[in-house]
Amino acid sequence: AFIRDSYEDLTMPVDRCEERLLCRVVPPLPPPCHATMVKPHQGYSRRVKDWMMAQMRQHDFAEPMWFGTDGGAKDLCASWAIASQFDEIGEMVYGEDHTSVTAEVIALVITLQALTACV
Repeated sequence: AFIRDSYEDLTMPVDRCEERLLCRVVPPLPPPCHATMVKPHQGYSRRVKDWMMAQMRQHDFAEPMWFGTDGGAKDLCASWAIASQFDEIGEMVYGEDHTSVTAEVIALVITLQALTACV
């Protein structure tokens, strides 16, 4: 929606400089995602919490669990993942912001929400 709205004020280039640099054709990018703006779907946290608890039960809480998060984007499609030493889980990012920064933040927020729910 942000980029679509930005196109309304744009005009075609009027000289060679604008034409070559695309100064008047390419709208500015939206600002980077801020952690307080990310509100991952609650279903993710429940699913990740159940996944974490299943791993802990399967391994009898015998050793510490290590979790790593990752997020990435390619061709306007972003996804997040959470991995432990035993298994991994992940999902696509839904919504308008498909940047790797958003995917990274979502993975971290979901992990922290799920860990908080496990305690």
